[in-house]
Amino acid sequence: MNSKMINLILSIFFISFLFSNNQNSIYFFSKSSQTFSLSNVHYISKNIDGLFYQPISKDLNLKGKIYISFAEVFNNQFNIIKIGYCLKSSNRNKLSFGFIKRNLDNLFYTNNAWNYNELLAPELSDIEYDNISDLEYEDFGFIFSYDKYLNDKIINLKFKPYFNKIHSNRAYGFDLDVFYATSFLKFDFIIGIENLISKKKWTSGVVEENNLNYFFSNTLNLEKIRLIYQLNSLNYNQFAADYNINDFFNFRFGFSDENKESIGFGIATDLFDIDYAYFNNQFDLGKSTQISLIFKNI
Repeated sequence: MNSKMINLILSIFFISFLFSNNQNSIYFFSKSSQTFSLSNVHYISKNIDGLFYQPISKDLNLKGKIYISFAEVFNNQFNIIKIGYCLKSSNRNKLSFGFIKRNLDNLFYTNNAWNYNELLAPELSDIEYDNISDLEYEDFGFIFSYDKYLNDKIINLKFKPYFNKIHSNRAYGFDLDVFYATSFLKFDFIIGIENLISKKKWTSGVVEENNLNYFFSNTLNLEKIRLIYQLNSLNYNQFAADYNINDFFNFRFGFSDENKESIGFGIATDLFDIDYAYFNNQFDLGKSTQISLIFKNI
């Protein structure tokens, strides 16, 4: 099989995967390196990197903190860039803003390569390679995360508008998540609804929605380790552990029915934090890695 055919098959496969389930959403990849290394569980975050996916603790003043992250997904079939910033931080509420962009490389537009009405699975001789062009693709979104504090309770809202373009077809959409978190003794409990409202409309007239997911997350906070278990309405379980080796180094790992194993670490300094994650997927599409930086004293 020649290289053109291999690239063509990969293009069709990855496009089909990216736009076939909840993992088509750019926000599936918006999680921090810490969260990816902990198998995508929810927990009460103590830093600005939680703005895309977690409720954020009121204990620290995060105003002005900056979060930057870069991920290579599925053997670098595409990459993700994220930026976050805390606009307001007090013991009553927090307001944070983020931006995320997904970049796809080496994928091709094949609609004109053969007659789809006549040939669902063409032979090599049926493909007109001169009619294959680079895929024109854009995918980016924003997030507004608001945390309201009521004593030891947190109500977190995440509003996530986004834009997607595949060749001449464009889409505009948004998702809304709602989380409720509380603490008791050494335990943190979170219940949440992801994609409580989800709409995405293409210029072709097609309307899409991301799957609604209810979850319950339970964190046990011990002196040196956090143990986290999460149960989801989409029929998969998640388990993770975060071990604090010393004041500046954490080792993390997780496992879930959906995303297999994950592993990572965090390094904390006075000026910035560095987090790294290595994670897999149930489709065995290749390794994924992410590195994140949090600038503390800006």
